[in-house]
Amino acid sequence: MTQSGYDYWRINGCIPHEVCDLLLSYGNWTTAKVGNEKGEIADIRKSEVTWIDDTFWKSSFYKIICDVNEDSFNYDISGIEGSLQLTQYVAPQGHYDYHVDSFVTPNDKGLTRKLSMVVLLNNPNEFNGGVFEYLTGNHPNEIPLNKGDLIVFPSYYLHRVTPVTRGKRYSLV
Repeated sequence: MTQSGYDYWRINGCIPHEVCDLLLSYGNWTTAKVGNEKGEIADIRKSEVTWIDDTFWKSSFYKIICDVNEDSFNYDISGIEGSLQLTQYVAPQGHYDYHVDSFVTPNDKGLTRKLSMVVLLNNPNEFNGGVFEYLTGNHPNEIPLNKGDLIVFPSYYLHRVTPVTRGKRYSLV
């Protein structure tokens, strides 16, 4: 495992390429939507998603998150919220603007998401753009990823995926 001053943890090659390919076989893509109480916010995100509810995959990734949490963050965590999300960003406009995955307030089950995870599922030479960035000050911090790399970071970090300008970018979050 590698880490960067506890801002995030990165595990290079954590997920074997064959497993990345297997996860992509779950793809039954639908348009992702972002909204609030006033309705959909169309320009913040352009991507397609599909969901993995399989207990094996959820428990496998939860174990990784728990190990990282124990080594670094020491948050009180109790499980994976909902399903795993496969995301497909397609050129020329696939992106997800700055957002957070959680606020301090609990969800309807009384739980608060504390950690987020991203796994890149394809080779970066298959697309241009699609860079993962997080913001903790005035300047974005780029985290270059290769196929199978996994990062874990606090869910309250502002982060984004820059526009994909060629090809398709696939990730699991």
